[in-house]
Amino acid sequence: MTYIPDIKPQEFLKVNRLADGLTKSTLLLGTLVIFGWAFDIGFIQSYVPGLIYMNPATAVLFIISSFAIYLINDTSDTQA
Repeated sequence: MTYIPDIKPQEFLKVNRLADGLTKSTLLLGTLVIFGWAFDIGFIQSYVPGLIYMNPATAVLFIISSFAIYLINDTSDTQA
């Protein structure tokens, strides 16, 4: 059973939406960097121009962590 602190449902939904948005943006960033490495596109490999390229292993870990956070925050399951 998941412990949810005593907060208003509206505040919980706001935090949950924020976590969902950040999860999706992290997934998108990691995916773009992987495509940048796969197709040798320099400006995608470094998401901030002028900085060094993101390591492909870091991009893969961004993707894996996004899925992990999604699974943790999944609210579609029902309690019996």
